[in-house]
Amino acid sequence: MKRVLFVGLAFVAACDSRGMGGGWSAGSQSAVEQVAEARKRERANIKAAIVAVGRLEGTPQVTEIKSKRGRRAVADRALQRTATLKAKDRERAIATLLSIPADWPRAKERRHRLRGIVVAIAQSDFAKKRFDAFENRCTEAEVVGRSKVAWCVVARKRLAERQDKARMKDALSVLKNGEGALFVDAAARVEGKQRVAIVWAKALRFAKSIEKTAPKTAFAIARGYPPHLKDVHSAKKLAERLRPLVKAIPVPTELATVSPLSPAPDPVSATAPAAAPTPAPAPAKPVRANLLASPVAQVAFIGGFAALTMGAALLVRRTRARRAASRLAQEEEFAVRSFTLAANHARCLVCGRDFDLNARPVNCARCGTAHHIECWDYNRVCAIYACDSRNAA
Repeated sequence: MKRVLFVGLAFVAACDSRGMGGGWSAGSQSAVEQVAEARKRERANIKAAIVAVGRLEGTPQVTEIKSKRGRRAVADRALQRTATLKAKDRERAIATLLSIPADWPRAKERRHRLRGIVVAIAQSDFAKKRFDAFENRCTEAEVVGRSKVAWCVVARKRLAERQDKARMKDALSVLKNGEGALFVDAAARVEGKQRVAIVWAKALRFAKSIEKTAPKTAFAIARGYPPHLKDVHSAKKLAERLRPLVKAIPVPTELATVSPLSPAPDPVSATAPAAAPTPAPAPAKPVRANLLASPVAQVAFIGGFAALTMGAALLVRRTRARRAASRLAQEEEFAVRSFTLAANHARCLVCGRDFDLNARPVNCARCGTAHHIECWDYNRVCAIYACDSRNAA
């Protein structure tokens, strides 16, 4: 429609310039200029938006783009730019893709690309053990893609299993310390069926082993045994056997608690409180012997260090002398070869050119005739008549 309008206005302007328009000249000329200016602004906005997308700086000009062709170009550039990204540019790419309106062309492809970038960030967070950020990114990817992400589902299962293994490890460490009530609370947080069975099987064996030495701890473990496990009858028998022993154990006075509703004791008739026992002195830390305390050890250490330093210096000198001797031998060989070639005025029989003094020629293995390396590779045979050797020395 815009093209038809532009052509009509141009035709009216042409007729007016020839004297056929009459009083339409001013209005038609201004309309043509307005259309041209609008097209110019549209091209400038499209170019600025494409440049901004290429730099991942957002797209502030997208609201001013009216043509479908320009919107298509900006969307294509956004997908092309975000196809291969580095880790540091992912956040900027997300902001760029979100700044493009959803009703523009290729919206579905941009949504899939945005979902892929968010999942990549979630994978990086999961590898770096930033589980809160990982969960937020997975939720964002599912909202963008409008469906569950298979990788996020698998990663959540792995994270749950990892956390469950950590709970199992904590429960076993508490069990090892012999704290029955704390173990029951820790084991109740373990969720995996197999891990629950393993934890409580070890706990029951431990309770049977400390039945006589620590009946209170063994009773707490046996009483908290889950009823859905197979050894529940054995745990009940152990609890019934330990119940009278636990009741017979007197409660220590220092651990007895006073109810806030009980009457306060009479300060007159009350006996004076017993003096607190003096704490036992802490064991002294063992004094570590200093190996370099004696003068003999110091002299031996200094002598060994000096001998090691001298040996290293001699090794370095010997290595440098060997390198210098090898370098001199190579220079002497080069000088002799150069003098021989210059004295004999040797030439290659394939190309007829003199040999370069800085290049090593190739000699025939049969007659010893010198060739250029390039000439030998080209001819593939000795240049001497009736030699026909194909081997180089």
